[in-house]
Amino acid sequence: MDNSFKDSDIAKYQKYAAAFFPGAQLGVIKKPDFFTKAQITSREGYDCMQYQACGKNGILGKMGTYKPLDTYAMLAITNNDLYPGPRWNFCFGWASYTEGVGTFSFCRYDPEWDGIEDPDREKNLLMRGCHIMTHEIGHMFGLRHCIYYECLMNGLNSAEE
Repeated sequence: MDNSFKDSDIAKYQKYAAAFFPGAQLGVIKKPDFFTKAQITSREGYDCMQYQACGKNGILGKMGTYKPLDTYAMLAITNNDLYPGPRWNFCFGWASYTEGVGTFSFCRYDPEWDGIEDPDREKNLLMRGCHIMTHEIGHMFGLRHCIYYECLMNGLNSAEE
């Protein structure tokens, strides 16, 4: 994760994941310098720097060196904007079915991204973050996208969805 998260926020996501995946042992590894030290591929995006989620030099490709050997899955969270590859504008998150690594970003879920003042911003970010977190962890357990709109595993292409 990057350095923009408060411990209290991380604790909320950890509590939600523990309730959603009962029996799973959860831990937090803070790597505030991950994006620079791991030399993640990046590009200048629409309005900010974007970081590549996939590929050898993307987030998922670099996470293996940080993943403890006794860990089934590891998820990187960030406020940085993500993209999966050169042909895509962005992605909310991405996960590997086979490597047990995934990532997601709050960047485009934040109402401020669209210039919207939301009096419930913190609550809405928490709700959206819990949704995408469990969606990406679902991929790491082998679940694929679902066609049903209200299904957790339905793919998203916009914050409105």
